[in-house]
Amino acid sequence: MKHKVIGYLLAILFLVIGFIGMKKMISSKKEPERKETIATLKLVKILEAQPNNIPIQITISGKLESFNKIELFSEVGGTMLKGNKDFKEGIFFSKGEIIFQMDSRDVFAALVAQRSSFLTLLSQITPDLKLDYSANYAVWNEYIQEFDVEKSVKTLPNPLTTQEKQFLTSKNIYNSFYNIKSQELKLSKYMIVAPFDGVLNLTNIQYGTIVRPGQKLGEFIQPSKLELEAPVNIKDINYLKIGDIVNLGSNDIQGNWKGKIVRIGKSIDSKTQSVMVYIAIENEQLKEGMYLNGKINAKLVPNSIEINRKLLNEDESIYIVQNNKLEKIFPKIEKINESTVILSDIKAGTTVLSEPFTGMYNGLPVQITK
Repeated sequence: MKHKVIGYLLAILFLVIGFIGMKKMISSKKEPERKETIATLKLVKILEAQPNNIPIQITISGKLESFNKIELFSEVGGTMLKGNKDFKEGIFFSKGEIIFQMDSRDVFAALVAQRSSFLTLLSQITPDLKLDYSANYAVWNEYIQEFDVEKSVKTLPNPLTTQEKQFLTSKNIYNSFYNIKSQELKLSKYMIVAPFDGVLNLTNIQYGTIVRPGQKLGEFIQPSKLELEAPVNIKDINYLKIGDIVNLGSNDIQGNWKGKIVRIGKSIDSKTQSVMVYIAIENEQLKEGMYLNGKINAKLVPNSIEINRKLLNEDESIYIVQNNKLEKIFPKIEKINESTVILSDIKAGTTVLSEPFTGMYNGLPVQITK
């Protein structure tokens, strides 16, 4: 029994000694040195704002159309005659030249017969005019003397009194006169005269062909006077005005040309939300149907800057660097272009962030680098 008590006491003693030793070892162990954390600042590039008067440029493209273009139709029927020039595409006609003519001999002969009958009618009323309306007889007599059945009938003399007018009406003078003028108008439709210097752009018939009334004969255009029809987004249309100069070019041929806005459409294309703008241009090198592109120098925006479009945030803000920190500002957006944006309400010398990066936020400490 005594030996057991001694054993327990020794065991307890060893445990106490071990606990004390372990505690001393723990207390004597050195804590590891803590490394000081060094904060790293984001290096950023900036540009210094220098507000200026920046022109708003609007990019356009469109197809050239002849400013003066007429479709040729026949209002009467007949056989086409050969003229002084061929009726073929590309043939040039000066203003007043006959472009197209049909055989009208039978119509002309019938008209001459009408004029001859009218002259006989006028001769028959001469005695009455001399006797009852002597004040106007000399005028009527001169008219009859100058009457030529081969030429267009001139306008009738004006009656001096109501009685004279009634007398002429009763003798069928006015009815006969206007019937002749109607036939003269019909005769004029047997030929088409060039209304301006131009060329045939399209022809549908040949000489000797029997033409039907209402048949399309071709197209006649003025090739040197052209118009570019270009759609412009409704967001940009308010920047434009009639008279603005347009710098034009082509992807197909070399050259640069200047045009001028002459008309701006009033309706909006519902599919494209654009308005048609018409630009006048005169140049012998250009042809109808060509596609041109260019830029319109619209109004100047005073005290503005132009920066890369990628610097504009989704909330229409940009970042500047102020006291080595990013600061978000909301300038006035004047015009968003394809790759740039024009902004105003920015003071001169403002340091604008020139290269965006991931993780930007208002108040982020940064360091400017060159």
